[in-house]
Amino acid sequence: MSFKRGNVGWQEDVVSALEAWVAHEGVPAREPRWRSLGRAVGGREPGTYVIDVRGSDIATDQLQGDSLRLSGPDESAVDAGHTVLDVFKDGTALRVRVAEFADPDDPHLWMKPQPTGFLVKALREGLAKLTDAPLAHQMARGEAGAGRLAPTGPATGTLSPAQDSAYRACTGEGLWLVWGPPGTGKTTVLKRAIGDLAAKGKRVLLVSATNIAVDNALWGVVKERLHSDGEIVRVGPPHLREIAEDAGVCLTAMIRERLTDIEEQRRAVATQLTEARARARHLAELEQSLTDFRPVEYATDLARLNDPVLGRAALENSREHAARTEQAARERVARLEQARPGAAEAVSGTDGAVAEWAAYDELAGQLDKMRQAITGLEAKALLAEGALTTAEAHLGELEQLKGFARRRARTRITEARTWENEAREDAAEAARKVEAAQGVLARTQQKYGSQLAVLRDRIPFSKEEIGHRRAALERLDEELRSGRSTAQTSAARLVHLDQELRLTEGAHERVAKARGYGHPQRHALAQELKPQVASDERGRPSLERRHRELQEQYDKLARDAQGEIIGAAKVVATTLARFRTNKAVLDGEYDAVLVDEAGAATLPEVLLAVGKARTTAVLLGDFMQLGPVLPQLDGTRGPDVARWILREVYEHFGIDSAAGAVAHPGCVVLDVQHRFGHDVMRLANAIAYDGVLRPGPGVVRRAALRGPDDPEIVIIDTDGLGNVAEAHRTGQRKGWWPAGSLLARALLDLHREDGEAAGVVTPYQAQAEATLETLRDTEATGGKARRGGNGSPLPGAGVPGGGLRHRGGRLR
Repeated sequence: MSFKRGNVGWQEDVVSALEAWVAHEGVPAREPRWRSLGRAVGGREPGTYVIDVRGSDIATDQLQGDSLRLSGPDESAVDAGHTVLDVFKDGTALRVRVAEFADPDDPHLWMKPQPTGFLVKALREGLAKLTDAPLAHQMARGEAGAGRLAPTGPATGTLSPAQDSAYRACTGEGLWLVWGPPGTGKTTVLKRAIGDLAAKGKRVLLVSATNIAVDNALWGVVKERLHSDGEIVRVGPPHLREIAEDAGVCLTAMIRERLTDIEEQRRAVATQLTEARARARHLAELEQSLTDFRPVEYATDLARLNDPVLGRAALENSREHAARTEQAARERVARLEQARPGAAEAVSGTDGAVAEWAAYDELAGQLDKMRQAITGLEAKALLAEGALTTAEAHLGELEQLKGFARRRARTRITEARTWENEAREDAAEAARKVEAAQGVLARTQQKYGSQLAVLRDRIPFSKEEIGHRRAALERLDEELRSGRSTAQTSAARLVHLDQELRLTEGAHERVAKARGYGHPQRHALAQELKPQVASDERGRPSLERRHRELQEQYDKLARDAQGEIIGAAKVVATTLARFRTNKAVLDGEYDAVLVDEAGAATLPEVLLAVGKARTTAVLLGDFMQLGPVLPQLDGTRGPDVARWILREVYEHFGIDSAAGAVAHPGCVVLDVQHRFGHDVMRLANAIAYDGVLRPGPGVVRRAALRGPDDPEIVIIDTDGLGNVAEAHRTGQRKGWWPAGSLLARALLDLHREDGEAAGVVTPYQAQAEATLETLRDTEATGGKARRGGNGSPLPGAGVPGGGLRHRGGRLR
């Protein structure tokens, strides 16, 4: 490591110690992986989410937009997730803002931790470059109090003497220590000092090991509103909502306000994407709700109901008519079936007459055939007579010829005589046959005539009567067939109409049900949305690309604006970690540097902060509280490590006890506490503070008003809890206690009912996790738990004003 001119020996030693720390951390084998911080619950505003981080060990100084992503539960999709635009810690919850159109399934917040040793490297580089830092040199020598206190305290004079001294140290010159146990008014002193320093035109850097300490000290100044916008700047993710939402103090909000134009352009694009997402979601919801809806069937049902033939009224009228027709047909068939036996009997009564008429007709037929045969013979006789006449006439003509003509016609005359002779014989034969036949006919007519007369007289029914009776039966049978056909047709028609009525009734029920559910309207809306959603999907990539471009432009301008805003501020407030990683803050010049909770910070990071002070540096804290989380280094790493890494801030000044703090000339002791009662204070004095703490006036007044039923300290006997009271070890000196989780839940419920805020402190991580699980279970099932927009319990619900707190380290 090379140093600029001006580096002194202690700087080389500190840098060397930090290099050992960096070497101890090692070089990561690969880039850090994404880490899930938990499920995200959508907030009221689009793009806002809340994450329950109780029990989490996340380093809030790593909560930067470029290291955070909102995505689903699958790590493989995180890189394509949504970048976090804003983030702040709100008590037990982490609140983030992403693009308004972000809507991952089962959203989770992911963080990519900074590489191992990143903050240590930044600290090493900052100290290596530190020049012209007289107060840092003084601190490195372990000297405090060599400057001067301000001659007067605050104008209002409302501070205690010790607080007044601490105030004058903050507004004076030189390097000072302030030891302030909890409740002794460090925040009050800081509030007064920061406000008055800024009013005098001094530039102040307020840093602390934790974000909440920065916000608590800053809020007292901010809420008095004695400053103009931009004079106080909070750098980093605030933990107090009041700070995070103050556009005159929060750096992120100030940048957003300064870059209104580009932010409005980004929001306009985000609004388009949000509206497109809303349309797509609406369409998906519509389609999901229409799973049981069949539009084609609905249209068919509607067409049936509107059909003049298939409508309910028309079908009922048709059915009534068909029923009447069937009834009439059945009644007619019944009458005809009743009449048919008589008609059939009337016909069967003529069977004998029919047989006799058959015999009569047979005789009459035979006689008629004879007549027809004689008629034929007579016709042949007539023909033979005609042929004879013709032959005679021909012969007569030939015989009248004379002389030569006659001689020439002799052959023909011979032939004519032969023809005439033959014709005469044929005519005579035909005449004989006719005469013989006529004789037979005369005898037959006489015989058959008497038989026919007897038969005719014996037949009881005339042919007309028989025909009438048969025709009547045939007509009746025909009517029966017609009636039965009509009845069957009407019955089939009734079945068909009943089926159609059932179909119509079913259609009516389905249409009514669909309308009751609003399916037709939703289907129509879905049909209207489909082309819009399809168009949105086609245009989404270009809009997302435009949004990224605008966000990148915003980030670039924000970096420029950040330097301007921080450079113009009178008061810059941030954590020690972000102080050394934010170039605009680190490169700034400050009249006064106030380090709150210095006892929880490492010696090198406080040295770097003090090195930025021109006239005043004050370290405020309580060395009796938990110190910084240090690496597992030991003295074998060298004396530099032991002196500059393993030694705590107050120890560096030779203060490791209450008596040492009181005796130190450069340390102001805040010994009057205003928060806890006498009993708690006596317990703290007995355990750690060596009787230094004294009650303030308010404590005395509250003690006078406290009754015997309202003790400050309650001791709970768990002997009767059986197995629940047994500790479950997870290591040699750690574990969890079931009774502790149950008691925490009961005590928090008790305080909640009284409208009081309460928190839980546990000694081990396993106990923290068990207690947190118990509290979350209460929030998920308890009737009083606050709910988020989607019905999920909000972080911190059921634990007013706090939640679970756990810190490792040693107990003093």
